[in-house]
Amino acid sequence: MTPRRANPAFTIVEAALSTIVIGVMLVAALNTVGASRASQARNADRSRAVELAGSLMAEITAQAYEDGLLPTGNFGLPLAKVTGDRSRFNDVDDYDAWTETPPRTKSGGVIPGFDAWTRSVRVRWVNPANPDVTSLVDTGAKRITVTVARNGVPLTTLDAVRTSAR
Repeated sequence: MTPRRANPAFTIVEAALSTIVIGVMLVAALNTVGASRASQARNADRSRAVELAGSLMAEITAQAYEDGLLPTGNFGLPLAKVTGDRSRFNDVDDYDAWTETPPRTKSGGVIPGFDAWTRSVRVRWVNPANPDVTSLVDTGAKRITVTVARNGVPLTTLDAVRTSAR
């Protein structure tokens, strides 16, 4: 009599263990792909936020330091310039406390694709030697801060200092 050879086929236990191992590996791979896609979306949002902040900051810094028609030391938007858009803004401090949702062009046209986005501006007199120190009087320097948020979550803040000397 010859000894009988073992059957080389998989057992049900081996098949179940293989299925579990493959399932765990698949879940880990899908979690990695999901985290990567979420990270890419956050980075894309930050890039778009930087572009929105930069375009508004360029518009603001291109304006005059102060309105030549108003007495020196006045700050903020005169009532005569209130139109619902920025078309009549002609100096830096006109933008103080400006907020818009969704972001718009200077003439008031909606920028497409940014419905849940908000841009806001803050302008303050600052110490020219140290722009982190605010002042209650005109010092010849204004710090401009543009903040961009999506769904209420701030994505970027951009600061610039505009001085009266050009």
